[in-house]
Formats: sequence, structure tokens, C-alpha cells
Amino acid sequence: MKRVIYICLVAAFLVTSGCGTGAQNTIPPTAIDQSPPNYAGLSITNGVVEWNQGSDCCKSFEDTLLEMPFEVRIPKVPFQITNQAAEIVPANFNLIRLTFANVEHGEQLILSISNSKDKSKPEGKKGPKLNDGTQTWIQSNQNFSGLYWRSKGLTYALASSKAEGGDFLPLYDISELIQIANSIGK
Repeated sequence: MKRVIYICLVAAFLVTSGCGTGAQNTIPPTAIDQSPPNYAGLSITNGVVEWNQGSDCCKSFEDTLLEMPFEVRIPKVPFQITNQAAEIVPANFNLIRLTFANVEHGEQLILSISNSKDKSKPEGKKGPKLNDGTQTWIQSNQNFSGLYWRSKGLTYALASSKAEGGDFLPLYDISELIQIANSIGK
């Protein structure tokens, strides 16, 4: 149950952070399959943190990256990665979801990248700028810390969480997410 709630929260984060349905949105709300699909990531079952390999478990991480029509740059993940997955999210544009996790510590970092042409005003609080001057928006809640930005025709959504006390909580603060965002492509 915690996994379904977490997947819904991350899906809501993605929808509000680049695939929004505001009046200025050029992508219709039905462009994204919003049902809770079986994406890779951490789950909590009976208080135990587990890795769910998702429905694209047979594709390699590297092969999935090559399916994108744009270069997918990998962030510097601050924790030791025990599991990772790259999944293509169904949408009317190209959207990839990268999940990095450490099951033993219950840590997870998710980066979604799309070439959505959405030009609507981002939701959330204006955040700090990246090193290259790109504006970010903070999109966090009680279950994850999140950051969103647009750069060079791509939309990025970065979220972190940790499993603690049978629930997901934010893993990194915004300054740490900014450091991770700045590491993309370096």
C-alpha cells in the first residue's frame, strides 16, 4: 500500500512539474497514463524496505537510455547504489524515469527527463538557480523532496526520499538537490 501511495505522489510530482494541466498547458491532460503503473523503486511492505524491479525489468539500464532521442545525462548520486532502473513513461512526448536506490539504507533518488513542449508556469515555490543560471522550482511534500527545472529544451524533475518508520520521508534538502542537479552531465 505504501508503494502505491508513493508512486501516486511521484506521478503527481511529475504531472505538476512539467506535464501540468494548467490553462497555459499545450499538452492535453490525457497525454500521460496516470494509472499507477509498476515502476521500479523502493517499496515498504510490513515495515521492510524492498526493491521492486518494475515491469521493464528485462531491459538493461544502458539500452533504455539509448531509446531516448536526446542525451540522457546521469546525476552524481551521493549514496552507494545497490539498484537502478531506467524506464520509459508513456506520454505524448519522450519521458524517461531513472531510479537509483540503496535498499539497505532505504534511500532513493528519482530523475525524470522529458522533451515536453509544455510552457505553462511551473507550480511550486521558486528555488535557487543552478550553476548555469537555470531557475528551479521547489516541489516537495512530506514524503519526498523535489526540484524541477527546464534547460535546453528538456524538462527535469528530481526527487529524493528515504524509508523511515514505515513511511517515505524527504532524503535531501533543497541545497543538496541543487548539488545533484548541478552534477548532471559532468
